[in-house]
Formats: sequence, structure tokens, C-alpha cells
Amino acid sequence: MNFLGKYYNGDLTFQDLWRGHLEHRTLGYNIIFLLNAIFFHLNTTLEMYFGAFILAITSIILFKNYSRSLHQLGNDKYKQFSSLFIIMLLFSLIQWESIVFSLGIAEFIKNLFFILTFVYLDLVINFRTRKNIIVFILFFICSILVFGGGYGPALVLSMIIILIINLFISKSVKFSKNLKLLLYVLFLSSVLFLIYFYHIYEDNMVAEHASISQKISFIFHHFINAIKYVLLSISSSVVGVNVADKYFSLNKNIIIGTLIALLFVYSLIKFFKTKMYIKTWLPLLFFIYGFITFGLILVGRFDFGITYGMSSRYVPNTQFAIIGIVWILFYCLFLEIKVNASEVKKYKKTKIILYLLLIGVIFSGHLVTTIVEWKISPYRKINFEKLRTIAMDIDKYSSSDLNMFQYDESMVRNGLKILQKNNLSVYYDYKGQRIGSNLTSANLISGWYPIEGEFRWTSKEAIGYFNIESESNLHIQGNIPDVYSNLVLSISIDDKIIMKSELKNGDFDISKKVEQIGIKKVTLSLSDSFIPKQTGNSKDERELGIIIKSISFKRE
Repeated sequence: MNFLGKYYNGDLTFQDLWRGHLEHRTLGYNIIFLLNAIFFHLNTTLEMYFGAFILAITSIILFKNYSRSLHQLGNDKYKQFSSLFIIMLLFSLIQWESIVFSLGIAEFIKNLFFILTFVYLDLVINFRTRKNIIVFILFFICSILVFGGGYGPALVLSMIIILIINLFISKSVKFSKNLKLLLYVLFLSSVLFLIYFYHIYEDNMVAEHASISQKISFIFHHFINAIKYVLLSISSSVVGVNVADKYFSLNKNIIIGTLIALLFVYSLIKFFKTKMYIKTWLPLLFFIYGFITFGLILVGRFDFGITYGMSSRYVPNTQFAIIGIVWILFYCLFLEIKVNASEVKKYKKTKIILYLLLIGVIFSGHLVTTIVEWKISPYRKINFEKLRTIAMDIDKYSSSDLNMFQYDESMVRNGLKILQKNNLSVYYDYKGQRIGSNLTSANLISGWYPIEGEFRWTSKEAIGYFNIESESNLHIQGNIPDVYSNLVLSISIDDKIIMKSELKNGDFDISKKVEQIGIKKVTLSLSDSFIPKQTGNSKDERELGIIIKSISFKRE
């Protein structure tokens, strides 16, 4: 946020965009963030759609390479259907933080460039054309310096491991060429890391931090808990943290992580036993990268607590390992059923069932997690709406209220001042460019549920911003449910009550002349609310107030 303030003050430099945050540099995302502010007033919703677009491109690239690896192995329709499982992993809500939060787009773009780097390394290993080498180098540079965000070491180490393995299993005639490729990658990596880490801790966004050696020392002093930390991180790549917290104890999650780790080992053995590397190295690259990422998260965040590695913000990186093993399992599955059905022996049928079972377990974990996160999402929406309400009148709120932003209070206040001063993000919505005078065109902040037909429910308090013209009358139409025996509706404009009305069950129509002009905060406050599940009306767990059919400010 600071570099936005510098841009609008006219003193932004490249160093501000290049500035480190611990071991992370997010040059690519910072540029995207800045362009969003300049051209779209920092529309974070646009970033979410752009993130979905990046995921779509990533899924197409994965589908193309996945299909190529299964060439001549079974029916094309079955192979295309199986690819949906891998694509589902990309879009799974197990990574909900990256989908919801603005910074998630940095993860998705990073993953896209990492995958493209892996794809062209795979091509260079097998088809060493000038075009493949040049494109590989370009994606490699962008991955480390522009979009890597601190995960570059995992990218490089996974490639080096693959090149070393390829060196040892290659034929003598290719040994010299493969050795040169390894040395070239080592040299280029050294140059890129020299640039990346040069003075990274000078003018760092985090002034005080533990050194890498201190973090590693802490791990060795708590080695058993460190192992548990890794196993919990592994478990969260299949069973999301909210599902784990709701249905499983800590020890059960450790057991799940152990079983998945054993599946990693089994898949690794099958990769080499089937000589899958003849067709592609990509699944193993994904697997090794994901596994190294578990180690990076351990080093970076172990001192935050034993369960911190289960956070969904890390899943976009760790799920590489899951995608890798699912890819390997499908390859083994189609390899087994390639034989004519009449020739399939009993033990081969058992293998086929085993592969399907293992894939099914992973799919089930992601499916259940997605369903649970989908059910939680309306409550997250309410929470985010509260953040918007706080942002519009920040001086009114205490330090404890600002904790909802999950940042230091001074950073929150300074950041919101920058947004407000430059008409960005939520503040752009409240300058009249897109605010209307009725419920459809108003900017609804909190306490409003999605439209159901021709009406929408409120909660106990509903807030929205309306554009009020001079000499306007406020008109509200709605319905009071039968669950109430006595209900009072208070209507405020900019926190000043303009009327109170005691409403009876059934439809109502309210009209009130208002004196306020301009973009105003309108608040509907009720004396009571209800939860349908508790009253026995339905299974709906939402806190409901009243039904609103229309609100408008009209000149008479």
C-alpha cells in the first residue's frame, strides 16, 4: 500500500516495487496492483475474475500435457474425463484464502509461470531445440525475478533434482548433453538468485525478523513437533483446515498426513517402475516442488504454531504434490487397463481398483472441503461487509475492531487513508459514480442477503449507501414475517435516526420526506431478529430480519 501512496505523491521508484518482504519479492504482483489502481480504481473484484482466468489458462496447459503423457493409453473419452479430477484440484475451495483475498492472484500467476517453466524444461530434456531453450530461459527468469515471490528456491531445487536423476538414467551418448544442461541451469540459477537476494533485507518491509539459521535451529530443538507440523501440512492439502478442525482431532489429522505421505512414496516408486519419465517428467517435477514447499513452509512458519502450516493460503503451492501423484496414479491406471479386458488377470484388476480407490479418496477430501467452504462463504461475506462498514468511518472504531483486518492498526489506518485520499477501492464506490437512489443501484455494505425472486432478506441491521437528490421522499416496501409479535424498525441516515415505526405482521409500505442530499449511509435497524432453524421454520441457519421488496428515494 505504501508504494501506492508514493505513486500518487509522484515519488515512486522501481525500488519501491522491488522492495522485499522477508524473503519475498512480489514485483509482478505489485505492478498488477498498481495498474489496477491507475486504470480501475483498485477494483479487487476484477482481480478475482482475473485470477479465475489465470486458473483457466493453467488448466488448459495441464490438460494438454496430461493428455500427451497418456497418448496411446486407452480411450480418449476416459482420459478426458480423468483430466477433470486434476482440473478440479486447481479450482478446489481448499485454497479459499487465495481465491478470496486479493493477494491470491499473485499465487495463481506464480503457479502458471512455474508450470510453464516446468513444461519447457521437460521439452528441453527431450527436444533440445533453440526455441524450447529460449522460451524456457524467459519463463525461468520471470518465475524467479518477477512472479516467484520467494518460492524460487523450491522451483530451482526441484529442477536440479530432476536433471540429476535424468543424468544418471540417461544413456552414455546423452550424458554429456544432459550434464551441460544441468550446469547451464545451475549457472543461470546462481545469477538469478544473486540478483534476487542482493540486499533483500535492506529497507525490508519487516524490520525485525529471525534469521534462517535461527529458524532451522528452532526446528531441530523441536524436531518431533516439526515432523507433526509437516504431516499436518500434508493432510491439509487433501482435507481442508476447516474440515479438519470440524471433524478430526489433531492426532487424526496427523494420521491422515502420514497416510498421504505413504501415498507419496508409493507414487514415487510407481513413477520409476513404470518408466513414466520416458513420456514426461512433469508429474515428478510437481511432486518434488510440492514436497520442497512443505519444507519451506516449515522453515518459514514453524515458529507460528504446530498447526499454522495447515492454512489454506499455502495449498496453491503444496497441491502441486497432490496433482503430481494423481497424475501418476491415472497413468498407472490406464497402463493397467491397456491390456485387453479378457487378458486382465485377477491381480491386475486388484491394482485397478486400488488406483481408483486412492484417486477417489483424494477427490473425496477436496469435494467435502469444497462443500464445507461453500457453506461457510455467506458468513465470510458478512464479515467482509463489516470491513467495508469500518472502512467508511474508521475513526469511529476501536483497535479491537480493526483487528478484523489482520494487520497492525497503524498499517490499516494509513492504508485506508491512502485509499480514501485517492478515491480507490471501496471509496470509489461512494463518490457517486456508481451509486443510485434505489435498492438495485445502491451500494449495499452489510446485513443484506442475496436476492430471492423479487425481494431480499435483511439481518438485524442492514446498511447501504444511496444517492439522495434534493426534495426526495424515502419509500420502503416489504414484509414482516409471522414469527414476530412486536417489531420496531428504526431508519437512520448518516447515523441520525429520521424515524421509528412499529410494524405488524404482513406487508408494509413506509414513506418519509428526507432533507439530506448526496451520497448517504442509510441504516435499517430492527428490535429483533430470528434464525429459522431455531424457530423450526426451516433448516436455514442465517440470522434474518425482515423482507425488503424495494427502497427508493424519489423526488416528489
